[in-house]
Amino acid sequence: MLEQTPTHLGKIRFGVFEVDLRAGELRKCGIRIKLQSQPFKLFAILLHHAGEIVTREELQQQIWGSETVVNFDHSLGTAVNKVREALGDSAENPRYIETLAKRGYRFIAALQVLESPETSASSKPVLSKEAPSPEAVSPPRTQAPAAKKAPSTLATVTWRVAGPAIAALVAVAGLRLWGPSESERPMLLPYTQITSSDSIFPGEVGVERFPVLLTDGSRLYFSKIESGRVALAYSAISGGGEAHALITPPEIGAPRLADISPDGSKLLVFGETLTELERTMWIVPSAGGAARKIVSGLGHDGVWMPDGTTILYASGRNILIGHNDGQEVRVLTSVPGRAFWLRSAPGGSRLRFTVVDSATRAPSLWEFTFAGNKLRPLLPRWTNPSAECCGNWTPDGKNFVFASNRREGSNVWILPEKNWIGAQASPIQLTAGPLNFLGPVPARHGNQIFFTGAHKRSQLRRYDAATHQFLPYLREISMAGRTEFSRDGTRVAWISTSDGALWQSRLDGSQRLQLTSGPMHVFMMRWSPDARSIAFMGKEPGKTWKIYSISTEGGQPQVVSDEARSQADPDWSPDGKTIVFGRSSEYMAEDSTPKSIQMVNLATKAVSVAPGSEGLFCPRWSPDGRYLIAMPLDQRKLMLFDIASQKWTELAGGTFNNPVWSKDGKYIYYQSYDEGSPISRMQVASGRVEKIADFRDLEPGATVGYWGLASEDAPIVSFHFLTADIYSVDWTHR
Repeated sequence: MLEQTPTHLGKIRFGVFEVDLRAGELRKCGIRIKLQSQPFKLFAILLHHAGEIVTREELQQQIWGSETVVNFDHSLGTAVNKVREALGDSAENPRYIETLAKRGYRFIAALQVLESPETSASSKPVLSKEAPSPEAVSPPRTQAPAAKKAPSTLATVTWRVAGPAIAALVAVAGLRLWGPSESERPMLLPYTQITSSDSIFPGEVGVERFPVLLTDGSRLYFSKIESGRVALAYSAISGGGEAHALITPPEIGAPRLADISPDGSKLLVFGETLTELERTMWIVPSAGGAARKIVSGLGHDGVWMPDGTTILYASGRNILIGHNDGQEVRVLTSVPGRAFWLRSAPGGSRLRFTVVDSATRAPSLWEFTFAGNKLRPLLPRWTNPSAECCGNWTPDGKNFVFASNRREGSNVWILPEKNWIGAQASPIQLTAGPLNFLGPVPARHGNQIFFTGAHKRSQLRRYDAATHQFLPYLREISMAGRTEFSRDGTRVAWISTSDGALWQSRLDGSQRLQLTSGPMHVFMMRWSPDARSIAFMGKEPGKTWKIYSISTEGGQPQVVSDEARSQADPDWSPDGKTIVFGRSSEYMAEDSTPKSIQMVNLATKAVSVAPGSEGLFCPRWSPDGRYLIAMPLDQRKLMLFDIASQKWTELAGGTFNNPVWSKDGKYIYYQSYDEGSPISRMQVASGRVEKIADFRDLEPGATVGYWGLASEDAPIVSFHFLTADIYSVDWTHR
């Protein structure tokens, strides 16, 4: 039988990695690698028993305990995969973690102990039951939570009054009962898996696609991935969790859930198009079928009020109120960003919602009180930058559940309206991985909270023209979310899906070098013509997107043009003397500011605007330097700029995503938003379009992330394989 998981074993080194088990940290070459608490706990167990087989049953008992009802195989596989991603390891050719089929796992690398245990009663020291930091390993679920100095969250306070002074001290300490500090132990609850489809859509908050989950009391309504597209579905809360398609009229297009009516009979649905900020609102029967358009105007999210006839909806930076037939609409309030996930308190006195900052994209929770028209942030300075979204009240209105996305992942928290002595309460953590837990919604009756639990795995695939299939490619960097190749085709730069860091290496994965690390998150990048530098679009928490340049040998990233506004989509002139960039698209930043194409002279740092480029973004320089291509913000045209004549012409109309020049400059490859999201190429001289591939028949849970061109202009795609289902907890569980 395994001993309790060790945190006081000290520091361990293997290869370029160093593990501090007490602090719960993994570092590579001194750079911290993100790893959630449960995967780290599994990792610590394997390290503590290096060279030994640790059985699946032992891992289950130590990490999840006997009380947790969950898809164990899926959760264990997810935790192991996250450790392997952090280490750059693989199951096929393991360097660190070996899988023994149907038995368990074994750590196989040589270890060097850098720091011995401070105190120990045996040759194998045990883990402390206290968590020194939020990233440190949490205890097994079978143990009661413990705190360092203050009472455990949700614990019962037992005390005696020995006099007025002691009573006063205890009362002050009691203020912390509902407000644990970051170092205190959360109340982690056993959870139950509700669905088993593996293909629930977990949303993409960064592009304003939220993980909406609704319930009418007996059913759950959600979005599901089918053949690479998002469709509406429902499942019974009890009865096996099978997902059924929710049929909506074809005129809605890509339907997205917003809210369900108080009586559970109607759904508020928006027709979603990524290129349009505001969309048409529809009312759809919760059983599916004919829909009714709300004609009051366009919006991007909405909610029913408790009376069942009034609807609030967000449009631009305003929240409006009106009747569900679209009549008598007026502006209720304006907010500092775009409002999503609007939810009314059970009595209708308050409204809470998520505001996405237009520049930094940081989500935060806000509250509007109807009496006095008072607007305030719900949790000011609770995290920095804010990372909270998607909250719902419990039916009695006494608690508010929401998700908070931190370094260790997204988890569910609960905020009591008041603590036991009537003072303002603080949030209490309910989940701690290994999945990302999103979009919580309380049951209409009882104490259950439903939420989506998701894990994403990425794989690069290259289109093979002979077989007309996308085949696995560059397995050595299969965790890449986006790739770019040097112009000579010998090196590749990629963005890690685990932490958004920028890497570069040879095509076989050798000579790897990490160029950036957290908290910097990289979105896209371009090699310089001489392959000595990489320009990239990066973002630090709470700040806007910026264009940086960094040496391919490493060093400090340098801002290309220092300004307050967001910057996006860098590209190099063929001579390497100029970087061109645009502004972020509407759903990523700066929803109301003018946009144009900028050019930076790297020698003088002078910035100029491409004439006539107002309203265009996503510039790409032709290999011969004669042209730029770009798109308008609605992505419905492809525009060509002649550098010599300084004039724009329209190349084509349609829908376009990520246009890329062919190596010889004769073609432009692009992806459209048509059925199957096909990749096509257009001959620049003639305008002739040829479809290369599409994504009509993707496997369950698969979506297409970034795509680009590899050598010989073969499309290369980062496929995201989302494993997501709906789970629940009983938040009153002790």
